[in-house]
Amino acid sequence: MELGTKVRFFLNDVTRREYNASIVDGDENVVWIAMDEEMVKHSSEKEVAFTFSFINNEGTMYTFRGHAINHRKEGNVWMAAFLKPQHQDLHKIQRRHFLRSEVSLSAAIYPCRQQFAPFVTSTHDLSGGGAAIWLPNKKELEADELITLYLLVPEKNQRPTIIKTTYRPIREVIQEDKRRQWAGEFMEIHEEDRKRLIRFCMQRQLQEARV
Repeated sequence: MELGTKVRFFLNDVTRREYNASIVDGDENVVWIAMDEEMVKHSSEKEVAFTFSFINNEGTMYTFRGHAINHRKEGNVWMAAFLKPQHQDLHKIQRRHFLRSEVSLSAAIYPCRQQFAPFVTSTHDLSGGGAAIWLPNKKELEADELITLYLLVPEKNQRPTIIKTTYRPIREVIQEDKRRQWAGEFMEIHEEDRKRLIRFCMQRQLQEARV
């Protein structure tokens, strides 16, 4: 866990919502993680436990739990200190089965059973198994409440393809700039459409590798 490592965390007393943060200081015993002021002050409560996840230089994802032991402010940056996890405290996480590409596709969200007005948005990343979608201001989704998600997928020398999926929101992720996104999975998708998304992600990865 080096300086600048991006981490995600959630409070063990709050489900379904994750936050993005960064390691900004530390030594062999402690890591300091930048958070907003409200979260830092909340972390000072003795019973609040955090669960963190991060990806190391080899691309392996790990999680660990901890309690804040100190906090401070440097300039405009608030941060909280946590004991640096030992090897036995780290839990390795199995990575996704599908190649995931960070790509922005136009998307439209419609209700399945619940009542809300359809709205348009875009993806943050995409795979054959799911997507992370940006949530516009004043729009809300509920974890595990199925929605209909339409994706507009570009096709070379052809009109874009519209893919219809049944999408299950899993968790809300709040970025450091306060923008919100939902990570979720496709519960129903035509197999040919899934293959089309996988090919699209592979092509995007190849394009990025050539840059």
